[in-house]
Amino acid sequence: MTKKLQEEVLRIDKTSLEPLYIQVQKLLEKLIATNYFEKKPFILTEKFLIENLNVSRNTIRQAVSKLIEKGLVVSVRPRGIVIVQNSSKIMEETVSGLSYTEAAIKLGQKPITKILDFKLIEPPENCLQILQPSVKPL
Repeated sequence: MTKKLQEEVLRIDKTSLEPLYIQVQKLLEKLIATNYFEKKPFILTEKFLIENLNVSRNTIRQAVSKLIEKGLVVSVRPRGIVIVQNSSKIMEETVSGLSYTEAAIKLGQKPITKILDFKLIEPPENCLQILQPSVKPL
């Protein structure tokens, strides 16, 4: 990416009321949707984004976590942020009303689910009273 191209494309408005992480998220979504990153899989690093967008690591991580939730990128440590193959096509399909999973399957991908964290939590007492079936003793 040339310096001039970076300046034109990678622009964040720090005077805007919109949070920086949302601006970064929208910018990356736009670049993905327009196939700006033609080479697939394309790898971005946090360092590259921090230096070129002039924002904090936390801002980048918040934006990337939103893109991960949408299935547009995956984080591959220590390599960086990898743009998912067909992500721009999946975005088009989800806009047309399909869920991410339906769009990925339609494009010949096999979406998977990974459990990242599992905790058993107890509901508050008032919920137990509401949800507990009323059983009369015999």
